[in-house]
Amino acid sequence: FSACSNMSYVPQYYWVVPNPDDAYIWLAIVGGIICWFGGWGIGANDTSNSWGSSVGAKAISVRNAAILAAIFECIGAFALGANVGGTVKSKVVDPKYYCGDNYQAVTRMNGMLAVGLSIWLYLGFCSKFGIPVSTTHAAVGGVCGFGIVTRGWGGVTWWTTMGYIFISWVTSPIASCIIGFVGQALINRFLMSGPPGSVWRRNVIALPAIAGTFIGLAVVFAFFIGGKSNSNVKDIAGWVFAVVFFGTAFFSILVLYLLLRCYRDRFGLDPNKWYGVQYDPKGLGGYGYPEWGDALPGTPQGTPYVVYDEPAYPSYTPVPYIPAPEKSAMPLIPAPEKDAMPLIPAPGKKGANAFNNSEIQEEDIYAGMTPERIATEQLWVPLCWLVASVESFSHGANDVGNAVGPFAALMDSYHGNCPKAPKDIPYWILGIATSGIIVGLLTYGHRVMKTLGVDIAKITPQRAVMAEVAAVITILVATAAAIPVSTTHCSVGGITGMCLADGWRHIKWGTINKVIIAIVLTVPCTALITAGTFGFLQAAVFGASYPGSSTFNKYCNASSPGPWPPGLNYTWPKN
Repeated sequence: FSACSNMSYVPQYYWVVPNPDDAYIWLAIVGGIICWFGGWGIGANDTSNSWGSSVGAKAISVRNAAILAAIFECIGAFALGANVGGTVKSKVVDPKYYCGDNYQAVTRMNGMLAVGLSIWLYLGFCSKFGIPVSTTHAAVGGVCGFGIVTRGWGGVTWWTTMGYIFISWVTSPIASCIIGFVGQALINRFLMSGPPGSVWRRNVIALPAIAGTFIGLAVVFAFFIGGKSNSNVKDIAGWVFAVVFFGTAFFSILVLYLLLRCYRDRFGLDPNKWYGVQYDPKGLGGYGYPEWGDALPGTPQGTPYVVYDEPAYPSYTPVPYIPAPEKSAMPLIPAPEKDAMPLIPAPGKKGANAFNNSEIQEEDIYAGMTPERIATEQLWVPLCWLVASVESFSHGANDVGNAVGPFAALMDSYHGNCPKAPKDIPYWILGIATSGIIVGLLTYGHRVMKTLGVDIAKITPQRAVMAEVAAVITILVATAAAIPVSTTHCSVGGITGMCLADGWRHIKWGTINKVIIAIVLTVPCTALITAGTFGFLQAAVFGASYPGSSTFNKYCNASSPGPWPPGLNYTWPKN
C-alpha cells in the first residue's frame, strides 16, 4: 500500500491476504533465523568494542575477553534488556500505520525481516574488515528505509528520533574524546611522571581511590543506563542514584585500602618498593655493586639483579631483575620479530578466531618505558577487566534489545498485537540473539578488537582504562540528558582523546578516517539495503501485479476517490 493526500491508507489486494497466523508462519521462522545472524553480527562487531582496548593493552587474551564479554552481555540482556527496544519497534515509524488489516500486518512482517537482514549484512561486512559500527544505528537506519518505502518521507519521525541520532554522531565521540584527553593529561601529570620511585608510590596510593570511585560509577552506570527503559528503574529519583554512588564508592575505597594494608607484602604492593632501586642494564659494573652476571644469593648464576640502597632500606635484600633486551638472552618484553607469534589475528586470515592465536601480530607496547613504569602499568590490569565488564553489561542491557527489535516487531504483527503491542521483548527472542552473539564473538570478534586495541594507537593497561572510562562517562551523561548515543562511537572517541594527550603523531589517522566513514554510512546503507530487500519480499509474497502508477495517481488526485482498487465494491475505512 501507499499513501496519498486524500486518504489514510490505500490497500492493494486486501481481499486476498489471509491471516498471518495461518499462511505466513514461514516469515516468522525465517525472521528467527535472521535474528540469530543479526546477533552474530552484534557479537562480531558491537560487543567486541568494549574489550578492544583491554586486548590491545595485553591485559587479557582474546579468548578470555570473548568469554567474559559473552557472559556479561548475556547477563545484561536477560536482566534489563527485555524492557529495551521501543526505538526500533515504534519510535522511528509509527506501528499504527500497519495495523489496519492482514495486508498491512504482512507488509510490516516483510519490512522487519528486511531490516534484520540489513543489520546482518552490514555488520558482517564491517566486521570482515574490522570496522566498528553501531548496531542500534544500523537497526534504526533499516527501519527508516522501510518507513520511506511504504509511507514516503513523512512516514519517518525525523526530528524526535532521527534528529537526535544525527546529533549524537557528532556529540558523542567529541565528548568522549575531550574526557579522554583531559583525564589522560591529568594522569600523565600527577601519576605517571616524577622522580624514580614516585610513580609506583603514587599509583599504589591512588588506585584504590580510583577503583572505588569507578565501582560506584559502575553500579549507577549499569542500572541507570541499562535500565533506562525499565519503569522500575526509570521512576527512581535522582538523589537515590547519588546516594548509591557515594555510598558504594566510599565503602569500596575503604575496603580496598584495608586490603592494601593487610596484603601489600604478599602481593608486592609496598609503596616504597622502587625507592633507591638501581639496576645495571648494560653490565658496566662499578659503583660498589656486583659486576654483570655475578650471582646474587638464592638466584641462578648470571641472573641480572636489582640492588636497593642499604642505608635507606637496610631490611631489603637484593632481588633478581631482568634487564633491557640488548644484554639479556631472555628479555622482559621481546622485540617484534617476523616469525613471532602474534597476539591478535590480522583481518582476512583464514582460520583465525578467539581460540586460534597462530596468526597474531605482536607489538611491544612497553617500548621505551622504565622498569618502574612497566610494573606500574600492571597495577591497572584489574581495572581494565572491571571497566570492560561493566560496559559489556550495559551494552547487553541497552543495545541488544534495540538490535532484536525488528524481529520482536515482526512477531507482534504475526500475533496481531498491533498497535498496542507489549513493550517487553520476550526472553526467547533474547535467547536467540545472545546465542548468535556468543558465536560472533568467538569467530569474528577479534577483528574489531584489533582495530580498537592496536590499529588506532599503542595502548597500555592504564590508557585502556582511561579510554573506557571516558566512554562510560559520556554515555552516562548523555543518557541523563535524553540524548541517544552509541557505545561504539564513544569508545572510538575515548581512545582518540586518550592518545591525543600523548601527542597526535601517536594516532594512526588512516584507521580513524575509516571508522568515521563507516559511522556516517551506517544509517543510509542499512536503509538502502532494507528498501531493496523489502521490495523483493513484497513481490515474492504478494506477486508483482501492483496497480500501474497512472491508475494510482488518478485515484489519489480524484476529489472523491471511492473504493480501491477501482471497480471493487469495497470502501476502505478512513482510519
